[in-house]
Amino acid sequence: MTSKKVITFVDDGDDFSDDLPSNDDDGDEEEDSLDDHFTDDPKTFVLRPNTSKRRFSDHTPLVSNRERFGSKLRTSVRNPFNPDFLPDKKPLSAKADMKLKHLEVAMRNQLVEYNNPLIFLHPHQERDQYTEKELSTLPQRDFQTRLFVSSVSFMMNSLWVRNHHSDIVATTSNFTFIRDYFKAAFATKNHTAAKTILSAELKKWLDLNDYEYYTFATILASGLSKGARNTNFEINKAMVPSHANLPTARMTFLYLMDILFSKVYVKTFLYKENNSNIFRIAHCDTKHSKNKIVLIYALFSFLLQTALTLFVLFKVLPFDIGSDFKPPEFEETSGFFVLVCLLASFGACYSMMIIKKEYDIASEVYRFYSRIGPLYIIDLTVNLVLPVILLVSGFLIIIDESDLIDAVLNTAALLFIPEIDDRLPNLLGYDEEATIEDFLIAEAKSEYSQFVQLNENNTDLNEVNYMFNDRNIGLPFNDVFITNSIEQGASAQTGSLYQPHIIEKNAYGHEIDPSNYVTPDCLLKSVEWRYTTFDTKTTSPRVGYLKLTKLSGEVVEVKYEGPEALDVGEAYVLNGVFIITDIVMSSSILTLRLCGSDTAKNFVKAFNYYSLWEIDGDARRLLDSFA
Repeated sequence: MTSKKVITFVDDGDDFSDDLPSNDDDGDEEEDSLDDHFTDDPKTFVLRPNTSKRRFSDHTPLVSNRERFGSKLRTSVRNPFNPDFLPDKKPLSAKADMKLKHLEVAMRNQLVEYNNPLIFLHPHQERDQYTEKELSTLPQRDFQTRLFVSSVSFMMNSLWVRNHHSDIVATTSNFTFIRDYFKAAFATKNHTAAKTILSAELKKWLDLNDYEYYTFATILASGLSKGARNTNFEINKAMVPSHANLPTARMTFLYLMDILFSKVYVKTFLYKENNSNIFRIAHCDTKHSKNKIVLIYALFSFLLQTALTLFVLFKVLPFDIGSDFKPPEFEETSGFFVLVCLLASFGACYSMMIIKKEYDIASEVYRFYSRIGPLYIIDLTVNLVLPVILLVSGFLIIIDESDLIDAVLNTAALLFIPEIDDRLPNLLGYDEEATIEDFLIAEAKSEYSQFVQLNENNTDLNEVNYMFNDRNIGLPFNDVFITNSIEQGASAQTGSLYQPHIIEKNAYGHEIDPSNYVTPDCLLKSVEWRYTTFDTKTTSPRVGYLKLTKLSGEVVEVKYEGPEALDVGEAYVLNGVFIITDIVMSSSILTLRLCGSDTAKNFVKAFNYYSLWEIDGDARRLLDSFA
């Protein structure tokens, strides 16, 4: 009988590099003598000091792109989120090999972890077998996905994804700009460069399709997990000067990533979820601009909607202006009166839906405006106060109608009044997406300037940490690679489709199908799996047995289906709240990737903060019951 290995979400195997002696060099290695820096002892990983005066910076390429890769890579540089990109698997030149050794040494020096011995499966190499030593260390490695930020670039990358299977994971997303952004802000303090990188990359983030963004965001969310303790940096003057600076570096990393993720959240809220109106567009168009013309349109909408609502209200109030109104006689039982009452009731229900939507997003609206100003007060009045007035007074007016056509026309008019501010931007020809994106880029640069001010004022890190807790950045989250698959979004070549998957049962058995949003049938509280054992040394293990326990309690088992019985190894168990994001099956499971958090509460917070897939109402209620 095989044993089970239970994998806790917050593993004890965190990086202990804070306690290590610092290797305080500047990240610049001698071009032609790096091999001499390695000792013969495989347990010792140190860099001997350079004696040559010939040095190069981390910006100096050791090998040209033409030497290193083919045209496919150069295409990817122009389009860094190209899901079809994979580097040509050519032998490395001597100079590129030196960079690779530098990366390995940097990782081994700084990533001394309690239960995670390092394994290097380089994406450019054709290696399908682990060595005996690597194979013996695999059971000691957890399934946390981590990040390592290096001072030198290798294979056009300088931020490396690390998971259970390897400390250099093949990726199709381009994470290099994050290293450049962090380095300019923290190490070199070149704030002009940092702002340039920030604005350019934020634009790319905002324009990514869903598949590209979600795989990119879940990887970063894993690195930011537990206050960015899942992210480590190369220790040298070009990146992080010493281990004593790691807490500050991680807080800085959190702040810089918060600037980006908070802007994606705002665009999702305003544009993708159709929550923009003339007042919010006016805020976007005027906060960082001297052009105030749009405020005239916002004022026009406010005055028009207020006037129309007051005229409706005066119709039912006991004033002279509404003296022709007669309270309805509810004892009337004619068929006409029943029809009018039904029409008024349906209109009231629609008005209640509008009110409920605005009530549900009230906190997000306040977060968008960030303060109580004139536009916020007008927005609140038009979208919460006026619909309530129209709901009550409109109902009374409709049931008092004596003509059915008049009742229909008045109902349509009453329902149209709250939508004037929503329709006005389109009528005026505003490009809402472009206006919102320009605002967000300007807002991001403004927040970066606040970061610079925090540094200059030597602000206490505890104050910054309080802000992060309020915004939910750094929550426990993990992108779990159960199989050694490439990080990518949708791919026709591999059959990958990065999105939630529904697990449900029908007359023919269980099915695992993709979904565009998270439903109750997507949510898992326990995942147990066993790898096949027909090739124990393979770097691409397959899953021969999978047991999924849904949050509702239903258990689903997926077993190997082939002509012969197949042996499986030790059982691994992952507990928390997860969804399947990528699964490719044949007779066994070829690709399996999950993401989630340790608790239902953190799961919801992380999905909201990182603007991941929408969670439907039934799924939210199920998660709330487990919170």
